[in-house]
Order: sequence, then C-alpha cells, then structure tokens
Amino acid sequence: MKNIFNKIIEEASNGAIFIDNTSWPISFNTIIYENGKIKKSYFNENNIATLVIQNEEGFIKLVKIYIEKEMKLNRKTANFLDNTEENRMKLLISYLFVNATIMDFENPIPYLKRRISFLDNKLMDKEYNVSLGKIFSPKIEEDIYLKIENITQDVRMETPYRIELKLVTKENIQVLKLPTISYGLTEENGITTCYIYSILNKEEKPKDEEEERLRKKASRALYKLNEFVTDDDIKDVSMSSVLSLSIFISLLKQKNISNMNIILYLPLRYYSRELAASQIENEERRNSLWERNEKIQTNLTEKMLTTIKRVAYQIEGIEFKNDLLLDNGIIEISLTKEKNQSNNPLLNMVTSKITKK
Repeated sequence: MKNIFNKIIEEASNGAIFIDNTSWPISFNTIIYENGKIKKSYFNENNIATLVIQNEEGFIKLVKIYIEKEMKLNRKTANFLDNTEENRMKLLISYLFVNATIMDFENPIPYLKRRISFLDNKLMDKEYNVSLGKIFSPKIEEDIYLKIENITQDVRMETPYRIELKLVTKENIQVLKLPTISYGLTEENGITTCYIYSILNKEEKPKDEEEERLRKKASRALYKLNEFVTDDDIKDVSMSSVLSLSIFISLLKQKNISNMNIILYLPLRYYSRELAASQIENEERRNSLWERNEKIQTNLTEKMLTTIKRVAYQIEGIEFKNDLLLDNGIIEISLTKEKNQSNNPLLNMVTSKITKK
C-alpha cells in the first residue's frame, strides 16, 4: 500500500495520476517531514494544493484503515477500470485528495480520521416516511408523503452517503424529487458534526402524464416559500433546494446533532477541470472550457451560500459561527433543536413534523 501511495504522490506532482494506464487529471504537491526536516518533496509550482505530512507512519496507518473499510463497504466504482486491487486502491486514495479542502491538505491526519468516520456513520439505516397531509392544497388535494432514504454513493462522489428526498402520493406516485444532499458524520471533541458537501438537483423525466401533472403543480406551490421574504439578496434561490436543506437540518436536529459544516470549495475538483481543459488543442474551445469552469465553481459556491442564508432567515435555531466572507471554504453552523419555528407556514408545517417524530 505504501508503494502505491508513493506512486500517487509522485504522479500527482507531475499533473496526472495513472489508474489502469489511464491518465486522471488529479494534481497536487507533497512534502513529507521527519524530525522537523524535509524527508521527501514532490513539488510543481503550477499545482494549487500541497499535502503536508508531518507524521508519515501515522498517516500511512490511517490510509490503510480507510482502504480496509472502503474495500469492505465495496462502494460502486468506475466500471471501465480493470477491477484489480491495485487499481481500486489507487482510485480510493486519489479521491481522498480530490475531496479534500486546502485545510485538509495542510492537516491530513484529522482529515483522514474524519473520512474514516464518514464511512462508519449514517444518518439513518431505514427509509423514513412522514405524512405531510394536504401541503399543496388547493393546487393538489391529495395527501402527500415525504420519503427520506440514505443512499450509498460511488467512490468518486464527495461523501460515502447521500440523503434522497421524494414527495409522493399515498399510492406512491412521485410528486416531486427534491435535491439530494451529500453528507458525512463525524465525532469531534465528543460532539457529532455533520459535513455537507453538495445539494444536487438532478431532473428526472416523469414516468407518465400523471407524474408530470403533479410535478408542475407542486413546483408552482413551492413558490409559497417566498412568502414573508423581504431580503432581495436571498430570493434568487431554488425553492426545492430550500425545502430539501430545511428538511435535512430538521432531521439533524431531531437526531440531536448540533454542529454542521458546509464545504464550499474542493480545490482538486476545480483544478482537475482546469487540467482537462488545458489539454484541448483548439484555443477557442480551451478558453471556453476555462471560462465555464470558473462559472461552475462560482455558481456552486454562491448557490450554496445563498441557500443556507435563506434557510437560516426562514427557520430559527441556525447560527453561523464563522465569518462567511473568510476564504477558508467552510461555513460553520450551530443548530438548536429547541428552536425550529419558521416564518413560513409551509416550511413550519414540514419541519415541525420531522423534529417531533
């Protein structure tokens, strides 16, 4: 395993990691210290992140634990790879770094412990169902149910697990698929903290005319979430994302989880798109992809920021612990279970049903 890791950090410093003879645009520097002095250094001034290892033995030990747990969990991976143990290990280790923040590169031991904890802890094991009654009346007169499910993700995703949220009828006809939330749970200083990495809205084509009819009506009904919102800076958000994050936070409160960290920026995910674009020979196309990458990252960051600020505006018991303008890529939040009232009737009804369950 140590030999594989050494291959990875050497290749990464040169701009790409090779897995099954395929080049993956994953690039970073590495400095390994021993007794306060540099033991090894793989450095390229073009790379935007540097992995700093102060305790190589402790680092490798944690990587081994992580790999063992991943192998046991056997998450879905790239199906085009030759599924050898070396390829799988190389992919798993590589994506440890792809999903790291700048601070994680500087402090990898706590980061590895956190990722191990992510594998061990789920928010829920069984499907969670909540009756919401006629929340979309008069647009939809049928009773609506909220289905919450924990899904194990592909190893290339930001976290091992995500929460899927669906609104359905009593007959299990899908009314609306809400954005999914990729999360990880860890215990820090005796307190459970939930890390959120993404709120992703994947459109699904309705199965039939009935699903399409219900989805359109539910989507229009969600604009009730704009009632009593007077701040124009937080109006331009996805209504379904607001509902999804509100439900997720209420679920955390219901489970007595009082700390939540939202990750805004993963440098290697951004930089890998930059590297992929740089290999395009056509200058116009290359510049277009670079510009698109910048817009993708700005969009991701600003949407996440606006969504959490909007939810905090509408639901009590959500307190920011750090300055949102600081460029550390993380929003630190404190949650208070006893405070869960909302200034919006629709949100208030949904969140109160979850926290009281």
